[in-house]
Amino acid sequence: MSRKYKDSNSYIYALFKKYYCRDFVPFKIKDFTRREFAFIPFQSKGMIRHIAFNTEKELMNYLCRKTPAHAYYSSAYYEKPYLEYMGQKGWIGADLVFDIDADHINTPCKLEHDWWYCPRCKSMGWGPADVCKKCNYDKIEKYSWVCESCLTTALNHLIRLIQILENDFGLSKKDMEIFFSGHRGFHLHITDKNVINLDQEARREIAEYVMGFGIDLSVFLTKSGKYSKLKTSINSPGWGGRAARELLDLVYSNNFVDIANKLGLSQQGIDTIMKWVNNPYSQDMFELNKKDYEKLLNYIIKNIAVEIDERVTIDTKRLIRLPNSLHGKTGLKVSLLHMQDLTTLRVLNKARVFNEASIRLFAKIVPKKVLDWEFKEYGLINKTIKLPAYIGLYLLLNGGNNFRLISID
Repeated sequence: MSRKYKDSNSYIYALFKKYYCRDFVPFKIKDFTRREFAFIPFQSKGMIRHIAFNTEKELMNYLCRKTPAHAYYSSAYYEKPYLEYMGQKGWIGADLVFDIDADHINTPCKLEHDWWYCPRCKSMGWGPADVCKKCNYDKIEKYSWVCESCLTTALNHLIRLIQILENDFGLSKKDMEIFFSGHRGFHLHITDKNVINLDQEARREIAEYVMGFGIDLSVFLTKSGKYSKLKTSINSPGWGGRAARELLDLVYSNNFVDIANKLGLSQQGIDTIMKWVNNPYSQDMFELNKKDYEKLLNYIIKNIAVEIDERVTIDTKRLIRLPNSLHGKTGLKVSLLHMQDLTTLRVLNKARVFNEASIRLFAKIVPKKVLDWEFKEYGLINKTIKLPAYIGLYLLLNGGNNFRLISID
């Protein structure tokens, strides 16, 4: 092992300290002095909060001196952000914040990189789990990782969210700040003056709208004799237009019949749609029984809704990750993104900080892939592996006792 670092923890701390003392550049936060700041130190689960700074220089000095594992600031603006009791801070308003987390989205790639281990019967398995699949023990160790596929899926939700906020709510991209969270997803901050005074109920309604909750399907349909027909068109605003466009894409897709069968559409309904698709002169939308239409629309809404953590959007006093800080579970940077950056490659290029060296780790269990790295061997390997520093750091921070630092090359 390198003489410079006696163990994994001292190596990780030294990297974070080097970044905060040498490379950290503060992001220009709106109304900086009105924000509360909070930090989680290394080797601690507790949070130090109710801190305010008068200048960005003070923040930089604090980060260099204290070197936290996690850094946050409030979405809210306060008259006295440094006071300990929330009722005394003097709430002024809050940015509207959305959090998209790949961990909340059911992605097939979880079977390739997430795993669980049962300390009672010594079993392990791939994919998400709440209990041991062999002995049903409910105190299993769970390890979840992020790969390019996860981030691509989360990015697609982010892009849909931006489109809904822009087209349906009239919000401008110039009032949107987009950040990679440094771990599993993305944060979108809306700083428009018209949203900062919204109460929790108004924010809840916005959250439920983008998530497609409580949509009345009868708004999309009109009666045509004993059947129903789509009332909205591809040019309709809001969910009506989105549903119409997605419905056309679905019925013209090669796997429509398979999907229709899985949804339980009647054979008559499937035949009606296929006859309509194969008739190039069709103009009016096809007619189906109401239940068939509702099955299609429910499937479509679920597919094009945005998966957000609604608690973050509703909360008017939320602590959110500090831009340009390091995520203490990955070593990646909370990175500002522009519209042209919304690809996985660009996101990871912006978030990687520690690229100078490679490191050797002793690894017990290795996922098939993490971030943009695919392992030649995975599963239970119990051997030393050499990796780029940013991947090795990610494994050390997120992998518990399954990884141990051997040396820095």
